[in-house]
Amino acid sequence: MTGRATLILRRGGGYADRMRAYRILIDGADAGEVRRNDRAEFDVAAGPVTVQARIDWARSKPMQLTLGDGEVAEIEVSNTHGAILAVWAITFGMHNYLTLTRK
Repeated sequence: MTGRATLILRRGGGYADRMRAYRILIDGADAGEVRRNDRAEFDVAAGPVTVQARIDWARSKPMQLTLGDGEVAEIEVSNTHGAILAVWAITFGMHNYLTLTRK
């Protein structure tokens, strides 16, 4: 039997995308969402896992983790571009519009 681990994704209160949820993909599959000033918790199989956040066609770079049995990994998802760089971010920067940071 495979062990289990927990992924916690947190999102702060930034101005950009404040009315929209970020979709969370785990190993390429839609796992749920995280809203402004909120957190989402996901039960995953221990071992290698890939996490990505999306909003429309824009997304974060995939984050690859290897989690041990019972491990809890906290990741912050944020938009580091803000309103001023929004046009650049949703066009040329769409593959790193969102940022994932392990805490």
